[in-house]
Amino acid sequence: NPVFDGNIAAQTIGGYWGDTGIQLDHSGIRMHASKNITIVTPKANYYGLDGLYATAFTADFEMGITVLDGDFQFNGRQGFSWTGGNGVTCINTNFLNTWGSGVIASLPGAGMDIEDNGSGAKDGSFINCKFANNGGPDLLILVNAERHNFKDCTFAGAGRTVWNASVAADPNINFDNCTVSGNIIFPGKDSTWTNCRVTDAALDDFDAPTERMLEDNSATIDTVFDGCTFTAT
Repeated sequence: NPVFDGNIAAQTIGGYWGDTGIQLDHSGIRMHASKNITIVTPKANYYGLDGLYATAFTADFEMGITVLDGDFQFNGRQGFSWTGGNGVTCINTNFLNTWGSGVIASLPGAGMDIEDNGSGAKDGSFINCKFANNGGPDLLILVNAERHNFKDCTFAGAGRTVWNASVAADPNINFDNCTVSGNIIFPGKDSTWTNCRVTDAALDDFDAPTERMLEDNSATIDTVFDGCTFTAT
């Protein structure tokens, strides 16, 4: 049961570093071109950057990373930044309260950010995970992200809850039986939402939504909502 505490409140905080805010390497679990990694019940909270970080040199690098029953909260940039490589599975894992420490906050402030750094990030599977109460989007998908599946997941918060704007040729991002308490902005090119529930009501102890439920300012193509409900309270 690995537990990592970044103890951000006790760190010496200097000036800005990086493209936005303070983005120095202060992360809980960092994997670079790693293979066949399984992490069970990890906690990585109160870091200045990310709770969890994974990358590889190419999108075809098969990482085979599995996270079971994880908890990533109160980190300064993201709960999880995935910037390259192929093959990540997270089951029963929380990505919550980014920026919540009140000490360091840098963009984009997502619960999870799938945003490659030129190599592509592919083949993610997220089952029964929670993305909520983050300073930025609870889930952010950008650039060349492809073939990601979210099943039985919860997305909740006051801001941009799901931001799905991959520009890959064939993103193939799928949401199955998920609940969104908040806002979907850019529902996603070639994305499918099946049996999902979208509401403007607060969920559990998470912040109440403040944005419209669905907002698309892009040239979204071939997005499918199949058997979904949108409930305004």
